[in-house]
Amino acid sequence: MSYKDILSWSERGLTVDSLYPYDDWTPLQFSASVGELDAMKVLLSEGAEVNYQSATKAIPQITALHIAVRAGHLDLVKLLVKHADVNRQDQWGFTPVHYATIHRNQEMVKILLDN
Repeated sequence: MSYKDILSWSERGLTVDSLYPYDDWTPLQFSASVGELDAMKVLLSEGAEVNYQSATKAIPQITALHIAVRAGHLDLVKLLVKHADVNRQDQWGFTPVHYATIHRNQEMVKILLDN
């Protein structure tokens, strides 16, 4: 999936359409997973729901911030903390700072705790 594909998806209305049959990720969540900073900036400027959590039980119920932290995309995390609820919990009660701690990413932990 490219930046152009993500923007095309965005132009269809920022719906929770799926890339995969049983997936309910938004374009913002997908951008967080693949590290597309430019796409994420566009999506946020268009009003993407930054705290949306996946609803299916087949995949973790996480936000774009959880995803960016888990993927180690520091530049995306720096952008998302300005917009997202950094204390949002997934279905197991984990916040983004829990994931940063699990991955031993001290810089990310500091950014999340500061916000």
